[in-house]
Amino acid sequence: MSITIVKGSQEYIKVTVIDNSDAPLTDLSGTTPQYDTTDALFTAVETAGTPNVSGMLLYCLIDSTDAGYVIGDKYYLFPYFSTAPEAPRLGPIPFFIV
Repeated sequence: MSITIVKGSQEYIKVTVIDNSDAPLTDLSGTTPQYDTTDALFTAVETAGTPNVSGMLLYCLIDSTDAGYVIGDKYYLFPYFSTAPEAPRLGPIPFFIV
């Protein structure tokens, strides 16, 4: 099932994060998560967005009123973390504007 967002709306994409490290996290609060979105050619549309965090879930708000989002096009969501010592970048998570 693909993720679709109606042009002109603001909707969350929910991302479940699984920590497979030796000392796994159970809550992402305090890990300074952010996210970027790109078009199909990986050109940035939104950068350094701040998701809402609930446990191991990230809620990334996609604001499709932005002119960078075009009806019928495919986009990618990339959540990432900047807390040392690791800075993983997750994704790509594809979504479409309809």
